[in-house]
Amino acid sequence: GTLVRDEGWWKRFVLQGDGHSVVYYSAEGKPTGYALYELKDKELVCDEFVYLNEEARTALWTFFANHDSRIEQVNMVMVPMDDQLPFMLPDPRITQEIIPYFMARIVDLKSFVEQYAFEAQAHHAAELTVEVEDPAAPWNAGLWKLSVNEEGRAKLLELPSDYEGPVDLSTDIQSLSALFMGYKRPQALHAIHRLTGNPAAAQLESMIPAGQTYLLDFF
Repeated sequence: GTLVRDEGWWKRFVLQGDGHSVVYYSAEGKPTGYALYELKDKELVCDEFVYLNEEARTALWTFFANHDSRIEQVNMVMVPMDDQLPFMLPDPRITQEIIPYFMARIVDLKSFVEQYAFEAQAHHAAELTVEVEDPAAPWNAGLWKLSVNEEGRAKLLELPSDYEGPVDLSTDIQSLSALFMGYKRPQALHAIHRLTGNPAAAQLESMIPAGQTYLLDFF
């Protein structure tokens, strides 16, 4: 999940300067990976490394390896939290640093959820009653009925204040933001009591797509 870039953003903030770019095309002629990089002082500095599959990832690294006569090391400026390179290296003694970077917050919970692409529900629609805390945006707070259909499209219905039925999940807007942005999984939030309600937490685990959000842009 990256930010949407229009043509003007690409030209003004991404492709400006003297950097290099490389694009990998599949056998069918479709672009499936790219990298933006610079060569300086025996170092290849890669600002963006994006790929859709393992074939593109391998091809881009092969391209970097072909610069071995000009460089001594590669510096990957930003990679997603679930980057697999350290595991794939035979001797992964490389410097890695985790730096807090982009911030995200759900401002309008109902609008956000109803545009979110949940995992398709194979046999029947899923329904959960969710209690949300949000002291800064009271329109998000309260009890909600979340319904996700077989195609993964959701509806979020606010329940009346006198609702006395069961509550499947309780959480806050910060936890929901981390959850829907791919930063944390439901079971991980449940383990630290930021998401209460089980087995509803396990049900939500199958509804939220897996995969880390990869935000490359600046404010």
